[in-house]
Amino acid sequence: MKKIAFLALSLFFIAAIAQSDCSTLTNVTETIPEMTLGQPVNFQIEFVGGTPPYTFSIYSGTLPKGLHLTQNGVLHGVPKEVTDTTVLILVTDSAGCTLGVAYPIRVNP
Repeated sequence: MKKIAFLALSLFFIAAIAQSDCSTLTNVTETIPEMTLGQPVNFQIEFVGGTPPYTFSIYSGTLPKGLHLTQNGVLHGVPKEVTDTTVLILVTDSAGCTLGVAYPIRVNP
């Protein structure tokens, strides 16, 4: 009987591990709105699926001076330079699944 209980418990844990399917991590935010030089920005980048919570980081590129990305995916600050660039943001869920999305970033005068 103990062997059956152990086997059942083992299968439960294997099933729980198998549920962290990286293919479900999905980008909701398609674009980041254009910004204006000197105007405050507070924009949430959104993802769904995977295993929340998510951690956001800049993988490639540089945000304009004055802007910052929090680990929770909030782009905030006051842009201090006019620019038209692209930043690759990497999102990692709590199961270790990652997804990178390239966002055009434009700051107008």
